[in-house]
Amino acid sequence: MDESNDLDEGDVTCIASRAELFAARNKAHSIHPYLVVVAGPSAGRLIRVDARMTLGRAPDAEVRLDEDGVSRRHAAISSQPDGTVEIRDLGSTNGTLVNDEPIDRRVLRDGDRVIIGHTAILKFSYCDAVEEAVQRNLYESATRDGLTGAHNRRWFDEAAAAELAFARRHNRPLSLIMVDIDHFKLVNDRYGHPGGDAVLRALGELMTRTVRHEDAVARYGGEEFAILLRDIGLAEAVQCAERVRRAIAEARVEHAGQVIPVTASFGVAAVQGGDGPTPAALVQAADRCLYLAKERGRNRVESGS
Repeated sequence: MDESNDLDEGDVTCIASRAELFAARNKAHSIHPYLVVVAGPSAGRLIRVDARMTLGRAPDAEVRLDEDGVSRRHAAISSQPDGTVEIRDLGSTNGTLVNDEPIDRRVLRDGDRVIIGHTAILKFSYCDAVEEAVQRNLYESATRDGLTGAHNRRWFDEAAAAELAFARRHNRPLSLIMVDIDHFKLVNDRYGHPGGDAVLRALGELMTRTVRHEDAVARYGGEEFAILLRDIGLAEAVQCAERVRRAIAEARVEHAGQVIPVTASFGVAAVQGGDGPTPAALVQAADRCLYLAKERGRNRVESGS
């Protein structure tokens, strides 16, 4: 068998595991079209182009770009029967540009730069499985907390601003839950930092499993997490927080042959479209409720708007 085209594993440092690398190698000749977000809040995101996809701010857009200057249904991108990929402007307010040229319709070439609105810049590219795995791993590394697997603080700050802007424009509710592990210093003192890490890792995974797929869990800092809930008002957000609180209290976090008892306190705040607060103000409102939960005995949910 001709192995002249084999990859040098030393050159591919971003792929998470040897198994992933080998799986990618086996599909290396399968080329697919992708859009890579190179500027804007979602920079690094990789989007595989399938059939016909709408780009825009609309909630049902397959590629949602909730950024300045993007129309609700801004453009459409689609794979053609001859294997090419075409992008078409859908009568957007600010137009669609390919390589800085306004277009109505254009067949894309590998490396073309697509500008949607004022700040969203995407690169069109044909990628094989290895390139896709590397790009996805880079994006995950940039937006995920390495210990817990939850989104990181940088991602949260950008997502909170985008979600709040979306809620204002569409007069939709947005809720934020701030979560703090109770007596976490005592956990570290009794079980050591590896035990504390085991708690953080377990709770990050548990919260991600417990909330809806469209909700977002982020590690805000230290033992504090944040959960963004789109299209969820205060009453439903409190129910969600209570569900997560119970799951944490009932969880068995095991480390070094010991079960570590864990509880957490929750603060919930919400906005309803219109001229709502800044992201920082929303966090502060949820944090005030969190501190109240701590003062009232911990392992509880407190809320306010």
